[in-house]
Amino acid sequence: MSYKAMDAVFDADIEDGLAKYVLLAIAKHADEQGECYPSGERLAKLTGLSRRTVLRKIEWLEKAGYVSIRRRTKAGKKTSNLYSVRLAYGVATDSHKNISSNISSISFYI
Repeated sequence: MSYKAMDAVFDADIEDGLAKYVLLAIAKHADEQGECYPSGERLAKLTGLSRRTVLRKIEWLEKAGYVSIRRRTKAGKKTSNLYSVRLAYGVATDSHKNISSNISSISFYI
């Protein structure tokens, strides 16, 4: 669990409350290297949202630049995605613009 990641999500100016909640659930899974790969079902269980809603919010977060996703496969079959949450400490962000330009040396990736 990454408290830094969770704190950064709480501090982020994300106007879609459900998307922010899903991002918080993703940040909860961050390891020391900042990587995580919770399943959609796991995120749905944590948030109490439907799996479909979770997937829609992840799509929104990806388009807004808050998360990048590497789709993974094992033996040719889909497995859980590898998520990288893109937030900069101390940088006010706008939920409708790509924030990658705000990432600096004090940033972290989940």
